[in-house]
Amino acid sequence: MAETIKTGGLTRRSFLKTTGAVAGAAVLGGGAVAVARSAPAVADEGQSAERICSGICHGGCVGGCRFNWTVRDGYVVKSEMAPYPNEAYNRICSKGLSHAQRTYSEDRIKYPMRRVEGTERGAGEWERISWDEAIEEVSTKWKGYIRDYGLESIFFSQSSGNVSMQNAAYLNAISGAMGFSTIAQQADQAGVQTIIKMMGWQAPIVTCNEGADIANAKKLFIFGCNAALSLVQSSSHIYAAKDNGCKVYAIDPNYTPTVAKYSDYHIALRPATDAMVFMGMMQAIIEEGLQDDEFLKTKSVAPFLVKRSDGLFLRQEDLDGIEVDPSKIGPDTILVVGEDGVPALASEAANPALSGIKEVGGIKVDTVYDLMLKRLSEYPIDMCAEVSGIEADMIRQMGRDYAEGPSTVLFQFGPDHYTNGHTGYMALFALASVAGQMQKPGAGISQGGIISSMGLAGAMDWIGKVGSAAGEAGAMSDIGVMEGGVALAGCQLQEFKETGGYINGQKVGGDDFHPKSWWIAGQNPLQTTSRKSILDSLDLFELIVVEDTVWNEMAYYADIVLPVAYYTEYEDVSNGVAFSAPYIVHQEKCIEPLFEGLTDYEISTRLIDAIGYGHLTCPSYEEWLEFSFEASPVCSAQGITLEKIREVQVIKPRYPEENEDGIIIGKPATPTGRVEFLQENPVPTNPWPGEFDPETERIFYWIPPEESWVESVGGFEATEASKKYPLSFHWRRSRFATHTNFSVGCHWLDEIDTEPFIYISPSAASDRGISDGDVVRVYNDRGYCVLRAHIDGGCRPWMIYSTQRAQGSGVGDYIEGSLGDLSSNVSHPYILNANFSECQVEIEKYEEA
Repeated sequence: MAETIKTGGLTRRSFLKTTGAVAGAAVLGGGAVAVARSAPAVADEGQSAERICSGICHGGCVGGCRFNWTVRDGYVVKSEMAPYPNEAYNRICSKGLSHAQRTYSEDRIKYPMRRVEGTERGAGEWERISWDEAIEEVSTKWKGYIRDYGLESIFFSQSSGNVSMQNAAYLNAISGAMGFSTIAQQADQAGVQTIIKMMGWQAPIVTCNEGADIANAKKLFIFGCNAALSLVQSSSHIYAAKDNGCKVYAIDPNYTPTVAKYSDYHIALRPATDAMVFMGMMQAIIEEGLQDDEFLKTKSVAPFLVKRSDGLFLRQEDLDGIEVDPSKIGPDTILVVGEDGVPALASEAANPALSGIKEVGGIKVDTVYDLMLKRLSEYPIDMCAEVSGIEADMIRQMGRDYAEGPSTVLFQFGPDHYTNGHTGYMALFALASVAGQMQKPGAGISQGGIISSMGLAGAMDWIGKVGSAAGEAGAMSDIGVMEGGVALAGCQLQEFKETGGYINGQKVGGDDFHPKSWWIAGQNPLQTTSRKSILDSLDLFELIVVEDTVWNEMAYYADIVLPVAYYTEYEDVSNGVAFSAPYIVHQEKCIEPLFEGLTDYEISTRLIDAIGYGHLTCPSYEEWLEFSFEASPVCSAQGITLEKIREVQVIKPRYPEENEDGIIIGKPATPTGRVEFLQENPVPTNPWPGEFDPETERIFYWIPPEESWVESVGGFEATEASKKYPLSFHWRRSRFATHTNFSVGCHWLDEIDTEPFIYISPSAASDRGISDGDVVRVYNDRGYCVLRAHIDGGCRPWMIYSTQRAQGSGVGDYIEGSLGDLSSNVSHPYILNANFSECQVEIEKYEEA
């Protein structure tokens, strides 16, 4: 029988108890070398005493920091910043500095492991098995599931744990080609999916200029983003802008490090009222005649004509009396009214009318601009001020400043985590269109800059080359699942289980659909929604397979755990949605994979080959990288190849949408080639949508959050949940982690971020008899968590927060329970999203402590 191993190594809490906060640095100063020396590096014999390898951080924080790894006597001993051709992008954070230690961490998954038969998931009892045994066991079960229940019975999910060509690109290509189902990405999707609706699939390229252009902004609006912690890599751009005289507005309900470090004005709005502020700013701009008519007419859908009869854009076919299937109509024949008062194609009309058109050819119509004004009339500035808590005069000032520009909005996904989160992004893109604050120096809506590696080929390119398990290329839906597969989200698993396979009253996948296996790579699903509901739903799956580099919490609940090589152990190229530096960067292999780790490419290729679909995999990883460059229109047109990136290590591609100064001048990748702040046909991103009003979802609006609306104001009553549990809990990003990536395996960071805290305002703490450092219990009907309290004078009296780094059982960061158990599964029927902040709780001093 295989050796039985009990997991649960050196946790943050046990580490700190062992070393002590003062002695820890001295212990680690020598301890890191001792750990490194104990790990095998047999393939590094004969190497020179010291060499420098190029690296890129792909931990999902949108940083894309480039660094050099120092390899000495076959061991990775240091990571440090490496220069970009433009020094504005030179940076590294504490996470990047920890890569050497993480390479040799005792928290690494070292060998293929199988849960001991008869033990419960999460018990932490494992037996070590060989790779051949692991592949054989997984593939045998998968072949049986495929035979009896179809390819769709196997679910795949992957997220931002390793945003690279190894993980994010190749695994998505292979799982897509197989037609597997997916546990859809749901975190931050209210923002992501709304931006795609407004700007198209190339939204990360066309919404803003490269990151260094932030320095050219004269007005900077930091929205939904505690940039001082979550966008550390953009700090230099913000300081450069301030040095150039930029005025900074920080829009945040609480007083944060971002407010303290950067802002001239703190816009302390009520949570989840961002749309109200943006709508008020729009009205101020229009009232004072500051709108950018040229941008509205030529780069947005504002002059388009909308038929009152069916809400579709007026097209030439309508005037010709030609009936067209609504599902097959395109953008080429959309009409506007030109300056001569005659209908004309939108692509040809000069100076089209924005307003006042009521009938064309006997058909009742309105311009999109007039529909926008009508929607704004439902939310007058005084109402926006009352609901948001921001004085009307300040909203007007913000509108004037934004229109004067050049203005950049630096955003992340803070407002995203409420059921009304998408409304803020809808209003934001309408605001940018009204003010014309895109596609010029110093202007844009930015997460830190354009995403360089969007130029590399991805899943659909590969599927187009090799086909799919179904024998044809198929198509991918908006939420990233191939036709034939089924999409569910973590927040829907409990409903699926309790209803016998229904979501919002709809049968999922038909009568013959049966989930059987969940394959998880580079993701911790327990951090993306209600943790407790996911744990309660795991018995839907007979086989759970986790492949990762470290023992995150989800790994403890797997049946098979597979060790993945770390960044330093394989060649790669920067890829995906996590890089704000506008460069493609080569990652050199420093050492051979430690222990028995394999790359994501090797694991997935072996698994797929073992179930009989090897023809869908790439013969070698080098060929995959070569294909990624060759199939990229951007790279192939500019002679950027794998050979070239290996030679120079870092290259800046130029996109067709970008001029030589890094300013975006191209069209959005929407069907119309314009900013579509009004949707002709609102299509839900929730694969199993509930009831929603298409007319409402066509254009920006506002409603309060479903659970976390605490104050009765503006005619919107406080929720019943807030009356029972008066404190609103929300997560903040940590400077020491990206979600829970870097949560384990970084004891240097544990010295600084010693344990999780719940942060509470002085008044809320006083009302409950809580002092700083007390052990408290945070609870609601869904769960509880025990941890220490820290008093933060920047919190609103009824808001509390914690940072996204800690994990529950297995990892063991909390004293008891988990903050993830408090979260709600509530989701908007139109936009599938994890709404972490819909979370009302109460706190009490934990007397048992």
